Amino acid sequence: MNKAHTVLSSVLLALLAMPLIPGSKAAATTAESTVSPLQSLGEIQHLEATASPPAVRGWKTLHGTKVLFVEARGLPLLDVAVSFAAGSRYDGAQPGLAAMTLSLLNEGTVGKDVDAIMTAFDSLGVNVSNDIDRDHARFTLRSLSDEAIRTPALQLLSDVLSKPSFSADAIRRVKSEALDQQMRQDVAFDTWVSHRFPPPLYSRHPYAQPLYGTRESIEKITVDQLRAFHNKAYSAGNAIILLVGDLSLEQAQSLSVKIADALPKGPALPATAGAHREDSVVGTTHIERPTLLVHLDLAQIAIPRHHPDYVALYVASLIFGGGFDSRLMQALREQHGVTYSAVAQLRNWQARGPFHINLSTPPEYRDAAIQRIKLMFEQFLREGPTEQELQNIKQSLRGEMALDGASNADILQALLLIARHDLPLSLTDYAKQAQRLTRETIRVALNTHFDTESWVVTSTGPSITQQALPDLRSPGPGCRAGALPPG
Repeated sequence: MNKAHTVLSSVLLALLAMPLIPGSKAAATTAESTVSPLQSLGEIQHLEATASPPAVRGWKTLHGTKVLFVEARGLPLLDVAVSFAAGSRYDGAQPGLAAMTLSLLNEGTVGKDVDAIMTAFDSLGVNVSNDIDRDHARFTLRSLSDEAIRTPALQLLSDVLSKPSFSADAIRRVKSEALDQQMRQDVAFDTWVSHRFPPPLYSRHPYAQPLYGTRESIEKITVDQLRAFHNKAYSAGNAIILLVGDLSLEQAQSLSVKIADALPKGPALPATAGAHREDSVVGTTHIERPTLLVHLDLAQIAIPRHHPDYVALYVASLIFGGGFDSRLMQALREQHGVTYSAVAQLRNWQARGPFHINLSTPPEYRDAAIQRIKLMFEQFLREGPTEQELQNIKQSLRGEMALDGASNADILQALLLIARHDLPLSLTDYAKQAQRLTRETIRVALNTHFDTESWVVTSTGPSITQQALPDLRSPGPGCRAGALPPG
């Protein structure tokens, strides 16, 4: 397996990153180019970075709602996302408030209970889902584009977003489910760490709060707090509407106005201050658990998505831990055989997300694995990537543009990044930046934003006598990576 295939899926969303077009009326732009037909996938490595991206149009409604639209006529489908700056970092003194508000939007509107809503969506053949992270809450809907289906489906979605009942029964039910989830997280560290980075990393920032709150905070949330949060966070000015599918521009504009008009009127919430690396409490935190493996997470606060160095750092993260051929996998799995998977990720959170490395390993190799990773990263800072590593990533980016086969869901996800991070107005900006990178520009970016002494390390698992890492290249017994369970 070569690097081009390994990281192909990792770069898809970044390639489609297209910026919001500012303005108060329906201003539309397009960006189009053509790619010669391919006879085989092998030809990808010889192509220049010339994508054939779909046209992207953007506008704002009169109430301040950002809208992005991509016309996709291949199938009679419409994909819609409505995103709000309503993630857990807006919880304030009541952790879990944002997540509970989102959950209650599923539990009934004024005039319809949860069963009536689900029955109505099912009768239309519509798929609806929602999710929440530290920055945003989001609803997505997939429907047939036929007007007889999409119109009632979007009206029902608008009611769900704008007219929650917040009934006493629904609140009791959601609180019970949230408390049950808390109990499950207490015994599943991989779930815990995905929803809460260790407080030492974000010691003075709301990102340190658990995404779904705590048992104590959930119990204290009141209906008045829920209504107040909904009114301010689910307002038209705080919303982003994304439309991808079988619609004309005029139809998309009309639909976006109807959705925005149904929302509470209000401005965008003020942005939370960015996290600072200097506020992280450097060191290692160990959580004792009776598990078979130790889970390790090494993190440093990185830079925002719109920073000029972001592309260089993202490419560096792919080289260091973005696929089977990455440095982490080659060392910890292939050479030492102590993990099934080791991943380095650069998160694009709005208030400066983390660059973090995570893996699971037998507990006797915990200390040695941490030390090995730190030494590898120190070398990476000192030398940067090799020319071959860089060319492999560039080839992957060229291949992704040439394939030009993104689904509606992929495009929808890419539009979220554009609107949330105010990215430059270019459908291929990310890929073109990556093609211009050199080993030195990546090395300089790494040393500007990271260092070898700022790791915030979290481990969880049993404490036992530590051993040196085995070396599978040497004669003698060793721990085969394939014998370890995933994660």
